[in-house]
This record gives sequence, structure tokens and C-alpha cells, in this order.
Amino acid sequence: MQYRVSFVIRTLAHFVICGIEFLGLAVLFQRFGQIDGWSLAEVGLFYGMIAIAFAIAEGVVRGFDVTLCFWTVESLEIVNCATYGGVGAGQFPLTIYRPWFRHIFTFLIPLATINYFPAHAILGRVDSLGSTPLMQWLSPCAGLVFLLASLRVWRVGVQRYTSTGS
Repeated sequence: MQYRVSFVIRTLAHFVICGIEFLGLAVLFQRFGQIDGWSLAEVGLFYGMIAIAFAIAEGVVRGFDVTLCFWTVESLEIVNCATYGGVGAGQFPLTIYRPWFRHIFTFLIPLATINYFPAHAILGRVDSLGSTPLMQWLSPCAGLVFLLASLRVWRVGVQRYTSTGS
């Protein structure tokens, strides 16, 4: 926010990019009608939920990709695979992916807990993966647990960090 014009331009550009991406989704649905039983409007909910969550995370705690510099060198692309790749994967229902991939985005990087399970609760849909309505409503709490674990990793990194002096 220090550079207000830059902030406004980047915000507008982000909205335009999201809009173009969603038009791509609409074309996909026009061709196929549905994806694994999900309509465009329902997948639009996934898209919106993950886009808003990621925008908030980027705006509030930007820099996790650089927090990893304690242990790695040039790890930005690995982190981008998890973050931006996760956002891309989170735009669709979890059921379209293979079980091993679903486990990654449920238990390791809990993106499904901020969109897939809550979307079921909001839409009142029965989850083919077997989650209960209570779990669907409470699943965003996993994001808080992930945040606390991430902060712990950060603190360990800060405590053990030694500068090169340059």
C-alpha cells in the first residue's frame, strides 16, 4: 500500500486475469456441460473461494516462498508449484483427481479444507468422498492449524539462521 497507484493497477490486473480465466472455464463447461457432476456455477464457487483465500494470504503473509531460504537455495519454483499449482488445482472439485493427489491437498497442503469441504456444506451436497457436514463446516480450522505449524517452522528457521555477513 506504500505505492498506491501500483496497488490499484495490480488489483485491477488481478481482477481482469481472474475474469479471463473464468471465461475459459465457461467455455470448457459449454463444451462438456459438467465436470464430475458439478455445474459451472458450483465450480465457480470453488474458483471464487480459492481465489479469495489466496489473495488474502498473498496480501497478509506474502513471503513464505522466501521463508524457505533458511534451508534451501533457489526454492522459489518448488514453492510456486505448491502455491500457484495448488490454486489451479483448487479451482475444481477434489473428486476429479487421483486419490494420491487428493491426499496431498487434504492432508499435506490443506487446500481442500478451505474450498472443497466448505463448498459441500454451503451447497448442501453429499460428499462422494464421505466427509460429514460437521467436518465440512469445521474444515477451515485446518487452515489455522497449518498456519500455526508454518509459523513454528518459521521460528525454528529464524532461531537457527546465521547470516553470511554480506
